Amino acid sequence: KVLKSKKAVRRWRACRVLLIDEISMLDGDLFEKLEHVAKDIRRDSRPFGGIQVILCGDFHQLPPVCYGKPQAKKFAFQSECWDRVVKETIELTTVFRQRNRQFSELLGRIRRGAPTPDDIHTLRMCSSQARIQRICEGSGRNPAQELRALEEEEGGVALAGCHREVEGGETRGLGG
Repeated sequence: KVLKSKKAVRRWRACRVLLIDEISMLDGDLFEKLEHVAKDIRRDSRPFGGIQVILCGDFHQLPPVCYGKPQAKKFAFQSECWDRVVKETIELTTVFRQRNRQFSELLGRIRRGAPTPDDIHTLRMCSSQARIQRICEGSGRNPAQELRALEEEEGGVALAGCHREVEGGETRGLGG
């Protein structure tokens, strides 16, 4: 399809640097196809036809997007051409979006798939605090007392579909 478009062919031939953001969302098969198209159009056997490729993203965040493919998704780094294309990797380690060091470390453990029981408890309490605050707004009930009552339960979290269920006591417990 690309070969039929003179404009697309011109762009591929003129391209010197290709920047792909959110590389984690690019399926490995598509990554391979892009590399093949670049090499064919540019008539150059080097990776991506000699185009400098800059890839940005975090493979811990978003999985590949695949349309019309029932088979398993493949990350770009699992593609056959990845090692030929990617010659240097730079890892950014400074967290800018979180100022709280403990929370940043907690999020890091979750990213790596290794949360501690304390991490899970902390997240449940954060979620519970926000939920209780919403439930108690305008009801005259004390959020702190509601949270203490929740904490005293046997590690469970109350689930409810709407405020009426919570206020009416129609909740189901979820054991932690």
